[in-house]
Amino acid sequence: KLGIDSLQTLEMLSRLENHFGIELPDYEVQGVSDFKTLAERIQSRL
Repeated sequence: KLGIDSLQTLEMLSRLENHFGIELPDYEVQGVSDFKTLAERIQSRL
């Protein structure tokens, strides 16, 4: 895991949506173990 709790996850998703103009469902972030994988999931939505 990324070492963040559920509230931090929601805040991060909100910031990503605002910054990149994407919608990343929370289920896609759950289970992500590193930032490289998270970046790949963000990039796939751009």
